[in-house]
Amino acid sequence: MPPDDVQLLRQALAAEQARGAATSEILALISRSQDDAAPVFDAILRQVANLCTAQALSLILAKAGDPYLRMVASHGLDPATVAFYQGERPMDPEV
Repeated sequence: MPPDDVQLLRQALAAEQARGAATSEILALISRSQDDAAPVFDAILRQVANLCTAQALSLILAKAGDPYLRMVASHGLDPATVAFYQGERPMDPEV
């Protein structure tokens, strides 16, 4: 097998192992955090940031019948931005 092919296979294997480790961490958190979704959301964002080399992420949820979106987790955002969008400041999707 040519060296270039071997290198590509190694990279693909490393990427798959990283995805598997991320999935395992998130599933373990789900089983331990059945009453608190925050640790699960934080782990999801942390793993997405690692896998996608993202510098900043936020997770925004909408509830059925609620006209507002709410940021429930973030990764890499400055504290002032997090404070502004969390808590009692729902984000109106029309704005």
